[in-house]
Amino acid sequence: MAESGFPLPPDSFCPLCVDTLRDPVTIPCGDTYCLECIKIYWDQFDHMGVYSCPQCRSTFTPRPVLRRNLPDVNHEPHRQLPELTPFPYMHRESYYSGSQKPPFIATLSQQKVLVVTQSEVQHIIQERMKELQELKHNVDVLKSNAQRAQTESDKTFHEMLQAVERWKAEINQMIMANMQSAMSQAEGYVERLEQEIQELQRRDTELRQILETEDNIHFLQNFPSLCVPPEAMVPKVLINPQFSFGEMSKTAMEMKEHLDDICKKELGKISKTVSETPVYILLPRNGDKRLKAEAEPNTLLRLNNRM
Repeated sequence: MAESGFPLPPDSFCPLCVDTLRDPVTIPCGDTYCLECIKIYWDQFDHMGVYSCPQCRSTFTPRPVLRRNLPDVNHEPHRQLPELTPFPYMHRESYYSGSQKPPFIATLSQQKVLVVTQSEVQHIIQERMKELQELKHNVDVLKSNAQRAQTESDKTFHEMLQAVERWKAEINQMIMANMQSAMSQAEGYVERLEQEIQELQRRDTELRQILETEDNIHFLQNFPSLCVPPEAMVPKVLINPQFSFGEMSKTAMEMKEHLDDICKKELGKISKTVSETPVYILLPRNGDKRLKAEAEPNTLLRLNNRM
């Protein structure tokens, strides 16, 4: 480019390309750039979601909307700056004689931008390395917690099995105690009935003998005692229909069903809590739409497989 003999007004060139403003746009802080230059510059910060002015370093969130400035009819004639060393970083179209497209040139401000960008990249690397170590540590803690929960669960169910065995032993003991009591009472009734039967058989023999005797005196002497009807020695013994050992087995069955209901209900609560509570929560970084989508509830990693 040919160097002009007149100083170029500061607001007539772009600080990024150090050339005459083309499609000038003024960003919120008041600085003005070429539309294409500031777009290319800000594109490299989309992953961060924070955009800054290359000159005053003012920051903007979200990305400002760029609108072309209205043309200034009093603007001075086009003047060009001296050519600088080409720097293959960005490209824009400039029209010269013969419609040639010279490469975009690097300036000190652009190199400073790259230094800042490199510093930001290195800072992000350090943050990611720290996050990686924390994630690995948290995964180890999560694994340890799962193993401890499994051990405690095994202990609890073992204690439950021991409790069930105790309940079983108590019911069996109750059944045996009732059976022994019933057998003891039955033995007493049987013994008394046998005695009564023997007594009745003895009296039947006496009655048969007195009826067959021809001795009138003997007949008259025994008649008073033999003519009196015998009195029952033992009441009639019946099994109470309201008593049944089946009631005990029925009680055991009801205990089982009640325990099943409690276990299913509590297991359902635990399963629901676990299925609705994510193990990991993905927090989107500024400007990262992809992570925002991954952080939706239906894509969160859950604890379903821990049970």
